[in-house]
Amino acid sequence: MRGAARRLAITFACAAGPLAADAHAATINPELPFARLALGLILCSIVALLAAFALRRFMRSGVGRFGGLAGVLHKPARKILVLETHRLSPHADVCRLACGDQEYLVIVSPGAATVLETIPTAPPPTQTP
Repeated sequence: MRGAARRLAITFACAAGPLAADAHAATINPELPFARLALGLILCSIVALLAAFALRRFMRSGVGRFGGLAGVLHKPARKILVLETHRLSPHADVCRLACGDQEYLVIVSPGAATVLETIPTAPPPTQTP
């Protein structure tokens, strides 16, 4: 049954092929619709810009309305904080960093970074009634 249906479809396609090609060839316009192409390009560009701005807005604000997508792509909270930075010379900086319950005094130069001091951070004061 399948073979017969396939042969019948091929026969009709071969018979209608030249007629359909002649009818189609008579209606072809060799000029390109430049206005239609330009409007399509402008429309696609506007849609792409709107999508980029929407992603930028919702990714910056956190989870937002796109809970699944933004939740997966959202970066976790930072654990290293740069508290201070001072330029010592054109090639060296001294930085005070905090990570967890430690603070670090670090000198950064083009060749190396050296930890000068490690200080435990004092816990925040608790208020007593």
